[in-house]
Amino acid sequence: LASEMAKEKGLSRTTAILLSDGNEVSSEAGAADALAALDDANMRVNSVGFQSALYKPGRLDALATGTGGTFIEKATPAETFPQATPPL
Repeated sequence: LASEMAKEKGLSRTTAILLSDGNEVSSEAGAADALAALDDANMRVNSVGFQSALYKPGRLDALATGTGGTFIEKATPAETFPQATPPL
């Protein structure tokens, strides 16, 4: 977890950039636990939302605003990173 790394390094304030569709697939921690850990590490999250069939922008917005960061909504990863998307 990024918040643990920041604390271990003794960083006083850090920022993480999260690129996601907001769909939770593997975390054992809930949103409240994540926000508490980020607050404890004094870490701000700027989240970039990518639309998908499982898109959850509310989660990304809550994480960003709950840490003093910003939520940026994008339509698709292909529009954000066109050079990384193979042509059809």
